[in-house]
Amino acid sequence: MDKLEPLPLLDAVIKEGMRLFPPVPVQFRKSLVKTHIDDTEIDAGVRTLLSAFLINRNPDLYSEPDRFKPERWEGGFTPSSYDYPVFGSGARMCPGFIFANQMMKVGLAAVLSRHRVDIVPNARIDYRTRITLTPKRAVPVVLRDVSGSPASARVTGRIHELVNLPTPA
Repeated sequence: MDKLEPLPLLDAVIKEGMRLFPPVPVQFRKSLVKTHIDDTEIDAGVRTLLSAFLINRNPDLYSEPDRFKPERWEGGFTPSSYDYPVFGSGARMCPGFIFANQMMKVGLAAVLSRHRVDIVPNARIDYRTRITLTPKRAVPVVLRDVSGSPASARVTGRIHELVNLPTPA
């Protein structure tokens, strides 16, 4: 675990991926007491909806919100859990968020230290939203030797509704 701490790019890529593709894009809550959020009064017993998907794409919080930009996390950028509700926030925050982050880092570091992951050219990537946001089918990738040159591939599908992907040359 100590070897993962000095990997700020890995941390930034995970945060940015989770920002764009929150595993639970919509969460439901019920107010227990009458409360105010900004100028809005919410009565006790009202069901509310929290959209991590929309909050994470708020241009007031994130410049170019539909682009994958891991560099946004450099220089101490640390939004509150309310401005980055990937794991919920407050008393309802996921109790396993620290473990989940560590396991993502361990898994990605293990794969990426040995392999380069290339998306198959002209892959179709679609998604579905149920309780979770997930690929509709497996994402076709090829593991290559880590010493090889990275390749970019054109992809099709509904993925373009979720993220503004660069066009490969």
